[in-house]
Amino acid sequence: MKERSKQVLQKFMRVALLSLLLILPMNVIQANAAATKVNPLTISRPNEIMDNVHKETGLIYEVGDAFPATYYYYTFTIPERGWVLFYETVEFKWLYIDISASSSFNSTISRISYEKNYHNEGGTLLKYYLDAGTYYIKAPEDRTPYSAYMYFLPNSKFFTDSLSSVDCSSKTLTVESKIFGTSTQVRNEIVPTFNVNNDHTHSGITSANDIYNITENGEYTLCAWSSLTEWKTYKFIKSYEIYDLGNHSAGSTTITKASNGKDGSTVKRCTKCGNITGTTIISKISDIKLSNTVYTYTGRSITPAVTVTDGNGNIVSASNYNVTYSNNTNVGKATVSVTFKGASYEGSVNKTFDIVASAPEAVRVTGVKPGKKKLKVTWKKGTSDINGYEVQVSTSKKFGKAATKTSIVKSRSKTSVTVKGLKAKKKYYVRVRTYKNVGSKQYCSSWSNVLKIKVKK
Repeated sequence: MKERSKQVLQKFMRVALLSLLLILPMNVIQANAAATKVNPLTISRPNEIMDNVHKETGLIYEVGDAFPATYYYYTFTIPERGWVLFYETVEFKWLYIDISASSSFNSTISRISYEKNYHNEGGTLLKYYLDAGTYYIKAPEDRTPYSAYMYFLPNSKFFTDSLSSVDCSSKTLTVESKIFGTSTQVRNEIVPTFNVNNDHTHSGITSANDIYNITENGEYTLCAWSSLTEWKTYKFIKSYEIYDLGNHSAGSTTITKASNGKDGSTVKRCTKCGNITGTTIISKISDIKLSNTVYTYTGRSITPAVTVTDGNGNIVSASNYNVTYSNNTNVGKATVSVTFKGASYEGSVNKTFDIVASAPEAVRVTGVKPGKKKLKVTWKKGTSDINGYEVQVSTSKKFGKAATKTSIVKSRSKTSVTVKGLKAKKKYYVRVRTYKNVGSKQYCSSWSNVLKIKVKK
């Protein structure tokens, strides 16, 4: 009998050990299984929770009968600080849910609160207030069928103006908050630590537009909430780090460049409070002058000097602009382009000047020798810039066209010409002038002195 009892006991122990070995690997496998990625439904107001129950959006899972010792593993990411809410359609079902910032679940995050029979619907609402990041869910399952939904109510849906200003000079922090999409203001308080516990009572509430005196450097936390029914159990946190209190930082510099006729500026702002700490006006370009606006043609490029003056009458350094010239060799209108550069100026301005050809110098007729129906005219050699001479012999004192004979001498070095085909015993008037060619144009000197002579028989 004792031997039989011993055998029964040994059999029972083997069965129990086998059962334990079968159960243990299942839990190990489940605990190390890859977490399923889920996306919480982002909502703008708390009352949108019940509007989205029994919809596919926000649904984590639906379950039926299953082995009682298994778990569901999930992961989700939120882009900013806010409330993560879990609504379970059966009351008290998720009181034991675990949330962790690590997939190993070596530590878990405490919920802020839970509400049973939420909105008198019989379900349970779990509330977590989390920073931006990736989190993991470990949810137990049992034999009762139910559905689970996850929602995200971000800070940005509560605050219309969440970032307040810090005035470094007056040592104050100004806070104004409003519920997203409404004109309703919320109440604010600076609290020493990160705390949004639903049951915590804050003191020192003044108004929705508060000014707090900041007495020392460090991190400050703004807790804001509303007395509106749908919002009153939700508190929101903003954090500020304040350093070098009372002294503006070196800050950032914004430069708006000056141009022709328009002032620019250099604006410095404190990086802590954003206030302008200094503004310097960059005076506009007021005038651009050339050293001369009319030049005589030389056959070489002409480059007049440029002087730039600002609106205060100061000379602008040439390092602030480049100067280029075009069409500045031949007779005509030349262009000077002034292009501004560097940190203070921008834009470009064109100025023009004229290149004109000077009239060549005149020469004198030195002699006229009459011949038979001809005259030999001699003159003084012209200057080096001329191309030749024009000689006129006329029976008219006024050198009328019909009575005048013209000869062209295309050589500067030649100083005489014989004009033939004249009438015998006729009195003639003689004159000479020089000419020079500039580009496609010809320029002539004034006429020389006039000599009168009579042609021979």
